[in-house]
Amino acid sequence: IESSVDSNDVKEALEEGGFSIKSVVNIFNRNKVPQPMFKIELMPDSNKLKKNEIHPIYNLKYLLHRRITVEEPHKRNGPVQCTNCQEYGHTKAYCTLRSVCVVCGDLHPTSKCTLKKEDLKKRCSNCGGNHTANYRGCPVYKDLKSKLSQGIQARRNQMMNIPSNENIKIPVHISKP
Repeated sequence: IESSVDSNDVKEALEEGGFSIKSVVNIFNRNKVPQPMFKIELMPDSNKLKKNEIHPIYNLKYLLHRRITVEEPHKRNGPVQCTNCQEYGHTKAYCTLRSVCVVCGDLHPTSKCTLKKEDLKKRCSNCGGNHTANYRGCPVYKDLKSKLSQGIQARRNQMMNIPSNENIKIPVHISKP
């Protein structure tokens, strides 16, 4: 659905179709330009499905007289990287560090760099290697991605080993007046 369509119109059309909608938000790109995509958050009660059952919203093909595709949200495929300082673990919106160029690694904004990404004098500000700081083959990136994956797997394993409520004994002390 094109970005000129109001989010409230999308929400109303979905509700008329029988869906319980919590919110509808137009998605913006990094330059704050609205995209022809909307993030739709369903009400918790609409998620009561049997195991391996697909939510009916994924079968929706038309909305507001337009052909649409409903997809699950795309998950981030690695650690988040700041486009201001080039470090990992935060984004530009929360960065308080000095600007570091993604191409040459010097202390200036990338927009002010005289080198091009094709030049041979690239220097990664994270590892010092001969590549840009956002290169997915960077050893620092690969190490962080590996640690992130291990952490996610450890949390999954931990969740699988949580005992059910009937096995948990909580001491209760009742005092008489």
